[in-house]
Amino acid sequence: MCYLHPVLDTSGSGTPGDVLVYSDSDPVCKLEDAPILNDADVATWHRSLTSFKGDVTCKTDFMHVGDDTPIVRCLATGQWETSYSCKQRMWRNESISRDYKFLLPDTPTAGWSVCFTGVSSDETEFIINFLDSSGKIVLHVNPRFDRGGFRKVTFLSFKLQGSWENFKVLRDPDPTFPFANGQQFNLTVTATGSHSIELYVDGNVYANVTLPVDINNITNIEIKADVRMSFMDLWCG
Repeated sequence: MCYLHPVLDTSGSGTPGDVLVYSDSDPVCKLEDAPILNDADVATWHRSLTSFKGDVTCKTDFMHVGDDTPIVRCLATGQWETSYSCKQRMWRNESISRDYKFLLPDTPTAGWSVCFTGVSSDETEFIINFLDSSGKIVLHVNPRFDRGGFRKVTFLSFKLQGSWENFKVLRDPDPTFPFANGQQFNLTVTATGSHSIELYVDGNVYANVTLPVDINNITNIEIKADVRMSFMDLWCG
């Protein structure tokens, strides 16, 4: 005996379309068991004489990682196979306390950017660290409103061997200190090369930095301050 199985739409409601012929001995993957996580959706289900699969799209705040086409597929065993990986890249309206870390969704290369829009509620400073997998600080960005005798100053440095190195100090008014406590800032950090970084504040170039290691060593971003991030995109370019 054979059965005709109709094409299903994205909701699995059984909208008629092309048909797939299964014998009564064929395994059947249950649609409700398809391994679709909260970070993804199935855009389209496809049935043919030889396969049953769904095209996967990552949800808005996530991105697909890897070279494989993002799909779920029914195997001959009656089990589902997945070929997709959706990783979070965006956060919205996050209240961030000190020592909060975010894992990058993929390995950065030249051209990569990370974008922050937020308001610092700390009266003295805020810190953004770019870390490698061992927790070493590849890039330290530390705008100080008023701390330790430094006012309207940004420190840029790194710490790979236990001590701070290659200090770069940006003092107001050259360049103008672009941050203010309690006011929104838009900060973009862009890899212009494998060892070079540019910082933009409100669309204007603020600083250029040479990294001690290749940009692809960065795996995490750490925020060490009380900051209200209305928007953060770890892969905005």
